[in-house]
Amino acid sequence: KTAYEISTRDWSSDVCSSDLVCDLLEAGGRLSRAEALAPALELAEQGVAVTRDTAEALVDNVARLERGGATVSPWMAGGSIIQLPETAATLRGIIEHGPDAFYTGPVAEAIVAAVAREGGVMSLEDLASHASVIRPPVEVDYRGVRVLTQPPSSQAMLLAMALRRLAVEAPSDRSAAAQHRSVEAIAGAFAFRDRITQPGADEELMALADDIAIGERASRADHAKGYNHTTSVTTADAEGNVVSMLISVFDSFGCATWVPGGGFFLNDRLLSFSRDPESPNAPAGGTRPVHTLSPAMIVDGDRCVGISTPSADGQVQALLQVVLAHLDEGLELGDAFDRPRWRVVGDLLRVEDDIEPALADGLRALGHEVTDAPVGDSLFGSVCAAESNGATGLVSCWADLRRESWAGAW
Repeated sequence: KTAYEISTRDWSSDVCSSDLVCDLLEAGGRLSRAEALAPALELAEQGVAVTRDTAEALVDNVARLERGGATVSPWMAGGSIIQLPETAATLRGIIEHGPDAFYTGPVAEAIVAAVAREGGVMSLEDLASHASVIRPPVEVDYRGVRVLTQPPSSQAMLLAMALRRLAVEAPSDRSAAAQHRSVEAIAGAFAFRDRITQPGADEELMALADDIAIGERASRADHAKGYNHTTSVTTADAEGNVVSMLISVFDSFGCATWVPGGGFFLNDRLLSFSRDPESPNAPAGGTRPVHTLSPAMIVDGDRCVGISTPSADGQVQALLQVVLAHLDEGLELGDAFDRPRWRVVGDLLRVEDDIEPALADGLRALGHEVTDAPVGDSLFGSVCAAESNGATGLVSCWADLRRESWAGAW
């Protein structure tokens, strides 16, 4: 999760959602915890509508959910509206006592018990010693426009690396040659992914971005996850406050381990560690894995745009295409959202099947193994954006219709 307050300071945080809300409120919020969390509490108490995607995920993951003890959770009870009384109780505790209500006391005890039930190792001391990591974002100057990305352990800096490499090339357009350069720039950045958590990675890897090869087809980005387990949110107000953030349990229902007494599933972000013991991203006590959540911001004069998308490793790829279409070609953000997208998946270049035939053919001629995917496939994300324009006083927002997504202003 990352935030940018255009009138005051850069502010980035890598924390859980409850801690994030409390940190944001303390940093400059006007609402109390009760006011800020009231909508979430209302949903938990009165019920959450089961969307099509959620219903399909429940069916697809029933075996995992049963293994993880979720048979006692309201999610497995069926129905179109799911009430979450234990979740509501957890939220009320955070409202009354802040993050300590999550990291200590009965909720922490419930988490430790759930982990132990699955054969894992976690102690009350582990939870109580949690501290938010708040630091400046990674910034790149792209043709005079500031693009801010969340710093490590987020892999969002791969987007900054690709933009830095492309900034010295001709502006992007819809030609096969330009799209090829973009593919190779972001796929080449993925070669440095496991090094993101090493000390000094911000400066070192950004410098290495200058040497990413974008001529011949060479680089590849793995992972094809595009599940519906991540929510991206952006918001802006007329005073210039803009927030870009993502909340995720990493996989559908996280690791599917239900926490009785807490009312939530545990995530499985540990899967983001490398299995190579020599990797800087290898698991170790007190470390955090590289993660895919990659919110970003565009700061162009008086304009500040928060932008983010779900879709695991597809996040930085979708954002790169939108940012280039917006900044290089001058497309309005909504028009940039609507363009057919590509995504590098291993040795394949997946493209939405409404992509321009000439572009697909041109990419094949440049050596890419282009394969079609349905329009709106979850592989290609669902970008959302919110803008505050200090010059005009206008606030704008956009939603990508590739998934269940909404935009609203009031």
